[in-house]
Amino acid sequence: MSTSKVTSTDSGVRSGSKVRPGSSVQRPGSAGAGSTPGPNPVVLTLWPLVSRRALAEPVPWLALALGLIAWFVTQNEILTGLAVAAVVLSAWRYFVPVRFQIDAAGIHQRVLSRRRVVHWTAVRRVELRDTGVLLRFDAGRQPLDVFNSLYVPYGGKRAEVLAWFESLEARG
Repeated sequence: MSTSKVTSTDSGVRSGSKVRPGSSVQRPGSAGAGSTPGPNPVVLTLWPLVSRRALAEPVPWLALALGLIAWFVTQNEILTGLAVAAVVLSAWRYFVPVRFQIDAAGIHQRVLSRRRVVHWTAVRRVELRDTGVLLRFDAGRQPLDVFNSLYVPYGGKRAEVLAWFESLEARG
């Protein structure tokens, strides 16, 4: 039998039915968590270049500035190109739309032609943040566990996304 433990990172054990930012749902042995349907599926398409223009516009300027600095320091076209490519590649998520779908099977993530499905049984801990949800696949709270996780931004559908995690908490 699986158990749910709901805690808040701010004030200890959380009570009530509303899920608040800063809370986490720990699901140690969540067998059968995806077997019953929850709320309606939620589809999020996130593309910072389009939706958050103020954050995306500095990236090309940063690449250009770094390219100019690299050129003045090295006077080498190859090293300048590598410096610009490093900035553009590190910021690739700003230029490519990412699609998330949350449904009874789990969370489907699609980036370019790559698809990833995270089933609810793989999720060990859910941390609700101000701007999205962090799904951890390890139950511990070690500093490097964040690299074995998936962050799903709310993308303007905060209530719908939180409804899924409330239904998960209710199913326990």
